[in-house]
Amino acid sequence: MTIPNPTEIKVETRKRTIITSETHEVLIVRRPHASAIPLWCSDCAEQVEMLTPEEAAAVANVSTRKIYAWIESQRIHHLELPTEDVLICMRQLLLRRTELTTINNIQEKEK
Repeated sequence: MTIPNPTEIKVETRKRTIITSETHEVLIVRRPHASAIPLWCSDCAEQVEMLTPEEAAAVANVSTRKIYAWIESQRIHHLELPTEDVLICMRQLLLRRTELTTINNIQEKEK
């Protein structure tokens, strides 16, 4: 039995780097009026901040047309005013924004 020479022994070391990323997002909705009045969302059963379809589109990073499509398909909570204006529940929009955008992207790819 021969004993290997220590200079002949090769040791391989592998380096593994793990990168973890964390992001935070802050949304600021500026309105020309002094302050927004929270309104009752019957689906959430609480008072929430309501957005116009244009503001909701900006928050969700989609078109206003897509916001109306989500309203028609009952995917987001909304309130129809006697003036026929529509307001969108910001709380629920923020909770479902990623899910809705993913669904939207899948539907567009299927076309």
